[in-house]
Amino acid sequence: MKRNDPRAIERKRRIFRRRRSAARRQAGGLIAIAAIMLVVAFRVIALPHAAAPASYPTAFRTCAQARGAGMQNIPRGSPYYAPWLDADGDGIACENRAGG
Repeated sequence: MKRNDPRAIERKRRIFRRRRSAARRQAGGLIAIAAIMLVVAFRVIALPHAAAPASYPTAFRTCAQARGAGMQNIPRGSPYYAPWLDADGDGIACENRAGG
């Protein structure tokens, strides 16, 4: 084929458009993933750990601390209960782990 052949030029344009379209789709997916990661990171940072001591003065900061003090299955209403210790929201904090 000649260098300035219209069919060859059109073929190259189609190939370019397909590759550009694929690159845009891939970039859009990466942007969506980055946005999701940002939201998750913000939610992890925004957990109520900073306000915990004022609202729940006797509550533990983590379940590891509670278990270290011999506390497990802390029911809602207990002075040691705090919402951030209740992972599944059923009203019992620092539940026994499955298999251990």
